[in-house]
Amino acid sequence: MAPGSAALAAALTMACALLQPGCLGPQASEGGGATDSAQAAVPASALEAEFRPLIDAHNARVAKLEALEATGVVEVWFREGDERKREQLDVDLLLASGGRGSLRLKKLSSDFASVGGDGRRSWIFDLRTKPARATVFDALPTDIEAGAVRALGSGEIDALSPASLRFMMGITSIPADARLVARPGANDAAATDRPIEPVESLRGRYCATWTRASVTARLSFGADGLPDEILLEDATGAMIATSRLSAYEPARVDGLSQLAWPKVATRFRANAPNSQVEAQFKLEATKLEAQQRRGKTKMFDLDALIAHFRPESVEYILREDEAAAPSSRAPLGDVERATP
Repeated sequence: MAPGSAALAAALTMACALLQPGCLGPQASEGGGATDSAQAAVPASALEAEFRPLIDAHNARVAKLEALEATGVVEVWFREGDERKREQLDVDLLLASGGRGSLRLKKLSSDFASVGGDGRRSWIFDLRTKPARATVFDALPTDIEAGAVRALGSGEIDALSPASLRFMMGITSIPADARLVARPGANDAAATDRPIEPVESLRGRYCATWTRASVTARLSFGADGLPDEILLEDATGAMIATSRLSAYEPARVDGLSQLAWPKVATRFRANAPNSQVEAQFKLEATKLEAQQRRGKTKMFDLDALIAHFRPESVEYILREDEAAAPSSRAPLGDVERATP
């Protein structure tokens, strides 16, 4: 893979959450100290009354977003050797059911890369050179958080999958075992002798959190009741990645009233501090569609893509250690590389 491709793809694989509908778990705080006293002062019934409608509305919204088509641009900042580089690319995004999807990238109308997956494998075609080069990652991890940690901690793209983009965009559901905890730094004022603020402000002070494979995800809601930040932490509490979302716009669904069209964040910026990569997406509001057009299933067919791009080589990477997710500072499991 050409220099910078791994870092670029890592920036495009920032993922943040594993989410499913259900009841809120215990309203436990994390970190102790002042946050504990602030949280104890807020009745569980008040938190339930504030967050249950938000979570139910969120899960109902994402249920309409099984398919998504969008276009826009992405700015990527990454390190290549001792130099920090920036690329601005045109994006053509397609997400579908079963973890399938495709992300086509162009620079000044020239093909730059094609990344995607079919739910079992993920791949990237580096189209900057002629002929192209391809890398295929087999045996995607069961927990997407585990794959995200691998990719973000190493700068590699072994966890790249369309599902990762779903998490970065905040369009997956919130799980039944999610808990409500104090949003980091939000309760400092409430921990003093000042009166507790009205219930309406609780969404700015608390977030939903859950843990999978030693990776903790936190999802916060903005004033509009839609997700505005997703955080991903390792087992030590160190930050792996953040994604900040804004500028929600409705995505078209044929046959559905426009008032019922699900909203999608058209601006989201993801950052992986350890990998020193950032990606800022800007999607075109007028071209959002929460449906899949016919004739695009070939975008999820690896054999068809190989036949189309005719890469000079195809490198297959087979994961040997799929079970546990390492922390962002832990060494990655070995991989087997083969070029047919």
